[in-house]
Amino acid sequence: MHKSLRGAFLAALMLGAPVCGAIAQTAPDAVALAVKEEAGGKLKPVYAARGFWPLWVRDGAVAPAAAKLLSYLDSAELDGLNPRNYDVDELRKA
Repeated sequence: MHKSLRGAFLAALMLGAPVCGAIAQTAPDAVALAVKEEAGGKLKPVYAARGFWPLWVRDGAVAPAAAKLLSYLDSAELDGLNPRNYDVDELRKA
């Protein structure tokens, strides 16, 4: 994904902000193109079936699964992982 889109996308995704915020200011075609360029391997057909639209976006807004993902990352130490590796606080600030 293009660096200019990545930050806006992650911020909108992780904060549960409506897509009409940071990411929707970029044309939907540009978002799909960025995802298409970045998706690879076994994920490529998954994204292709969605028209290369981000997985965490549903009906123009960030899906509830994104908030759940943050909570899982917050408790990563319970799985023997280091939560600092995921910059959850930074994602929430973005």
